Amino acid sequence: MESVRPLRVPPSDPSDAAFVYEPCDDVDVLHVFGELSYGNEAEFESALVSAVRLSRTTVLDLLGCDFIDARSLSVIVRARRALGEKLRIAAPESGIVRTVLTFGGFAFA
Repeated sequence: MESVRPLRVPPSDPSDAAFVYEPCDDVDVLHVFGELSYGNEAEFESALVSAVRLSRTTVLDLLGCDFIDARSLSVIVRARRALGEKLRIAAPESGIVRTVLTFGGFAFA
């Protein structure tokens, strides 16, 4: 198994975001910490694209994400259209992140 390769260190300011890539045996995981908003949308999209290997499933771990805006949601929607079921999302059980994803058309069991 490969070691964890941080794309950025965790944020010192919670209004910022950090992205950590973790390759696992059968999936690749992109952990998101902090807030996804207008100021870091391009960086988020770049981190997500870097984490994707088309032959494998990518898990977008938003459990450490405190906020997500519509522009960042559009990044996730585009990724889902491109990857289909090869993109899995882990989100908090409640709160703004889950609400925004649900409004964006994502269903959670």
